[in-house]
Amino acid sequence: MTLAFAALVPGLPHLLTPTPDSPHAQLHQAMRRLGDDLVRKGVRRVIYYSSQWLSVLGTMVQAKPRLEGIHVDPSWHDLGSFAFAMNVDSAFSERIASATRSAGYVTQTVAYDGFPVDTGTIVADT
Repeated sequence: MTLAFAALVPGLPHLLTPTPDSPHAQLHQAMRRLGDDLVRKGVRRVIYYSSQWLSVLGTMVQAKPRLEGIHVDPSWHDLGSFAFAMNVDSAFSERIASATRSAGYVTQTVAYDGFPVDTGTIVADT
């Protein structure tokens, strides 16, 4: 596997629907430009590694083919709810988990309804 590009993006829910004059509007536009750039470059797969989701069970790799639902950020619930829907390449998830286990890390795939997708992943995917 070869990683062709990496970006560190903020996971604040404020970036999804910023007011035009807020500082979050500039970050929102920068993330839109990043997304447009990935499309222009023909990127086929994006890997999200969120710093907002903590696990005491080791590394978990999402393998459910489709994640969708309504999310409310636990810290910023006053911003309302955010619908999300994203596709997951399950076969690729299995490859990542296998490679990670081979490197000596406790790793498993997860694939169940109601998996708690975090705000940072939803913001980055949007």
